[in-house]
Amino acid sequence: MKVLVLGYSVTAEGPGFVEIAAQKLGSGSAITLVKAGLGGVQPYHARHLFPSILRPHKPDAVILDQSTPGYRGFLRDRKEYFRSLHALLRDVQAQGLKFGFLDLPRIDVDFADDWVADYHARLAADYGVPQVVVPLQEGVLRDEVHPTETGRGIFADALLSLLDRLAPLKGPADRFADAPRYDALMATDLVGDHMPRYLLSRGGYDENMVLVGSGLTLTLPFGAPYVVRGFSGLMWPRCGAFEIRLADQTIHHQMYNEFCYYPRMGAVMFGAPHDLQRHTASWASFHQLPEQPDIPLRKGTVNTMPRLGAIGSIFIEHQEGTPNG
Repeated sequence: MKVLVLGYSVTAEGPGFVEIAAQKLGSGSAITLVKAGLGGVQPYHARHLFPSILRPHKPDAVILDQSTPGYRGFLRDRKEYFRSLHALLRDVQAQGLKFGFLDLPRIDVDFADDWVADYHARLAADYGVPQVVVPLQEGVLRDEVHPTETGRGIFADALLSLLDRLAPLKGPADRFADAPRYDALMATDLVGDHMPRYLLSRGGYDENMVLVGSGLTLTLPFGAPYVVRGFSGLMWPRCGAFEIRLADQTIHHQMYNEFCYYPRMGAVMFGAPHDLQRHTASWASFHQLPEQPDIPLRKGTVNTMPRLGAIGSIFIEHQEGTPNG
C-alpha cells in the first residue's frame, strides 16, 4: 500500500517525521510512505496544488497534516477552510482512497478548544476514517510549530499508529458539494520547450517553473477562460516584483521578502486572506520589473545580479457542471 502524507512545512522537513516513520517500517514492509510537504503556504493555496500531486503519485491512501499552518490567525471566514478541505476529501472519496487525519501541535493552539481539530473529528466520525491528535507537550517543538528531535519521533509514532486504521470515506458525497473544483495550470504546459526552466524540489514536492528575466514578459495563454485565483512562483535571492495582467486587470506583486536567502515556492492569492478575489481570464502575463527590492534579508548576502523570477502554476477554479467557471 502506497501512503501519501500531504502537509506543509512540518511535513516538508527532511529528514523529518515521515522519514523516521518509513525507517521504522523497514524495507520489508508492505507499506510505502511518501510525502509532499508545501512549506510556506496555507490550505487556500494548497487546495489548487493537491490535485496535481495526487495525479502522478497515484496513492492508495492519503494522510493529511493540516493543523500546522498558521491560517487560524488571519482567516476570517471558516467556510474558506471548509471548502479547501472538502475539495480534497471529495477527490479522495471519488478515487476510492483510504484516508486519515494527523493533527499535529502548534504552540498557539489548544486542541481542547480548536475549531479545526473539532471539525476534523466530526468528519472522521461521520465518514468512518481515523484521526490522531498529537497534543502539545514540553520539549516537542523548537519554535511555534516545527518539532525537535524528540518531537519528530513522537510525530513519527503518531503517523505509524494511523496506518492500520486508514479507511475509505463512507458517507454522502454531497456534503462536499460546496467546494469548487480547484486545480492549477502548469506554466511549463502553456509555453514552448524553448523557454528556460527552473526545477524547484523541496519537501517531496517538485515544481518545474518558467524563468522570467529582468525587464521581460512571460505570457501564458490558457486556451479558454478560467476563474483565476492566484499563482505560484519562485522566491529566492534574485526575485523581485511582477507586474501581472489578467484580461483588463493589472496587479503588482512583490515576490521578494526577508526570507529570500534560499530558493522556495511562493504561493500568491489575489486579494487578502479574508477577501480572496476572482478574475476571469483566458491568459495572463508576468512582467519582471528590474528594480532591486529594498528589503533587508534575515541573513545572508543580498544578490545584486539582475532580477530573475519564475512562474510555476496558475491557480484556477470552476464549479461542478461548468467547464471552466
